[in-house]
Amino acid sequence: ANIVLNQNAHAHEGMYANREAYTRLLIGARYVLLRREFSGYRDWKPEIPGKAERILVTMGGADPDNATLKAIQALNLIGDPHLQARIVLGPSNSNIESLQNELSLSGFNFEILTSAKDMPGLMAWADVAVSAGGSTCWELAFMGLPSTVVVLAENQRNIAMRAQAVGMALNLGWHEHLLTDHLSEVLTGLIQSPAQRRRMSQSGKALVDGNGAVRVAERLRGQLNMGGV
Repeated sequence: ANIVLNQNAHAHEGMYANREAYTRLLIGARYVLLRREFSGYRDWKPEIPGKAERILVTMGGADPDNATLKAIQALNLIGDPHLQARIVLGPSNSNIESLQNELSLSGFNFEILTSAKDMPGLMAWADVAVSAGGSTCWELAFMGLPSTVVVLAENQRNIAMRAQAVGMALNLGWHEHLLTDHLSEVLTGLIQSPAQRRRMSQSGKALVDGNGAVRVAERLRGQLNMGGV
């Protein structure tokens, strides 16, 4: 390849040690490709309230292991009637009945959103997110939204680990080992600590500045001018 793009924050040159001399590496969060709808939030500065009350739960398109249910159970354990939760379900999620049953026990306000169209708006609304460990993490970083990350697939492990290492999220680990009691404790800590949330927000925005697509386009244009692609 003339160009290798890996937008993950944990990417490094050693992963491509056997590349050709002419191969250019575009690696790391400087090259994160955000969806077009995030472009309007480049100058977004999130508010950090003294107490977090707005919780966004997003576990990807299908969530076959129903990690969303654990998140709702954890919120129920917190038992704060002032909480507001927006729960995003992907188009392939088949767990709606179990989620509705658990939410019927909830003493807080909630909204279930299927196939949400405005993820940047939801992230701007929220004070804290509970998210799967996929590329959504880089969107959360860009929006400066403090997050807890659940690993739902093997290819999410390094993302979750790096998200915690740079200070933008708390890595809750593999979903099967996650206890609702532990998630409840972690969320309670975040809800009550504006200083921690402020640090996480600043770390995320420092990691992903929203100019990744511009940088990639410039590198591609330069390669084309050299006749390399």
